[in-house]
Amino acid sequence: MMGFRDCHCFKCIIEHHVQLRRNLKIIQDTFNVTMLMQFTSNVIVLCIQGYTIVKAMSDGNLFGLISYILYIFFSTFNVFMYCSLGERVIQKSVSISREIYEMRWYRMDIKYRRLLIIIINRSNKPFELKAGHFFTMCLATYKGIIVTAFSYASCLLALSEK
Repeated sequence: MMGFRDCHCFKCIIEHHVQLRRNLKIIQDTFNVTMLMQFTSNVIVLCIQGYTIVKAMSDGNLFGLISYILYIFFSTFNVFMYCSLGERVIQKSVSISREIYEMRWYRMDIKYRRLLIIIINRSNKPFELKAGHFFTMCLATYKGIIVTAFSYASCLLALSEK
C-alpha cells in the first residue's frame, strides 16, 4: 500500500486546493460590487445602444450605426472577459474530482482514500465568481445579459413607434 510518505505531493495538493479557495474568496470579496455595477450598467447601455442602432438604421446614418456597433462591442467585451474567466474557473474546479478519481487512489492507505472522498465531495460544489452575490459569472450569464438587453431595446423600439 502507498502511504502518505510515498505520495509526497498529496499534502501539497490539499494545501494548494485550500489556498485556491482562499484566493477566490479574496477576489470575490474585492470585485463583487464592481462586477455587479459593470453588469447592470452594461445591460442599460446595451438596451439604449440597441435602440439607437435601430434608429440609426432607419435614419440611414451609416457613421452613427458603425460607431454604435463598435461601442456595443467594446462595452460588452469587458463583461465577456469576466464571464469567460468565471466559466474557466467553474470548469477547472469541476475537473478536480475527475482528476482525483483518475489518480491511483486504490494504491493508497484507506486513511488517504477517505481524505480523497472528502476532497471529491468538496470539489463537487464548483468555485464560482459572482457579481454582487447574485449572478454567477459564466457564459450562460453573458448570453442572458445580451438577450435581456436586446429584449428591452426591442420593447423601447415598440413603445417609440406608437
